[in-house]
Amino acid sequence: MKYAVASTLVLALSIAAGIALTRRISAGKEYSPLKRILITAAVSMILIAAVLFAYLEVYYHADGEVKEYLKSGSGVKVSESKDAYFFDGPGSENAVVFYPGAKVEETSYAPLMFRLARQGTDCFLLKLPFRMAIFEPNAADDVTLAYDYDHWYLMGHSLGGIVAAEYDAKNTEETDGVILLASYPTVPVPNSERLLSIYGTNDGCLSRNEYRESKGLWPRNRSELIIRGGNHAGFGYYGPQKGDGEAEISPYEQQSWTIDSIKKFTASVQQ
Repeated sequence: MKYAVASTLVLALSIAAGIALTRRISAGKEYSPLKRILITAAVSMILIAAVLFAYLEVYYHADGEVKEYLKSGSGVKVSESKDAYFFDGPGSENAVVFYPGAKVEETSYAPLMFRLARQGTDCFLLKLPFRMAIFEPNAADDVTLAYDYDHWYLMGHSLGGIVAAEYDAKNTEETDGVILLASYPTVPVPNSERLLSIYGTNDGCLSRNEYRESKGLWPRNRSELIIRGGNHAGFGYYGPQKGDGEAEISPYEQQSWTIDSIKKFTASVQQ
């Protein structure tokens, strides 16, 4: 909802600014009504593009400590392609494709991916245009078509979780379930799939009303973990997030609870 309101406001302001600039440009000149409309449209589009670019280039940067999790070690080989970071651990059957949260640098989730891979579930951390999953919702195709695993799981944080759930719902023959971190589905998840939802009690960004309403879209096979003291940003390493609650536990501890829950979830899917 907030993205729709913001988009509408930007559009209205850009059109208004376009009209004002057109009047200034055409002052003292006799342009036809059609030409004035075309000038207004062109100026408005340029302003919209400029505002959008400026908005997208302000994002949450990964903390410096994530660099250690982008190096191979402790039984995990880390590699990078144009599409994703690949965390290849000792497991060979399970893999997770991860959609980062909106406007969050993808490497912020490297610690979670590394530790999960070390526990036996390989992870693909997607690189998305402008760090927004909505710009490339089918990005998981680049991974699932290139690698062979017995079980694929879609996973995402916040807006990334919404996109991951949509992808999972459309690709049930290839996937086994979806894992949502501080997120919820906006489309029905088929009963052939399984769903794991995790969020923290101190999350100030997750809409509880929308979350509760989304449960009507969950499949029958569902699991939920509410981490006491966890918040929205605790699933990554990118510092405080605007509007979020203050965490009572560290990101490391929040992610430890998350990893344990994911291990149980994947084990139950294979039973």
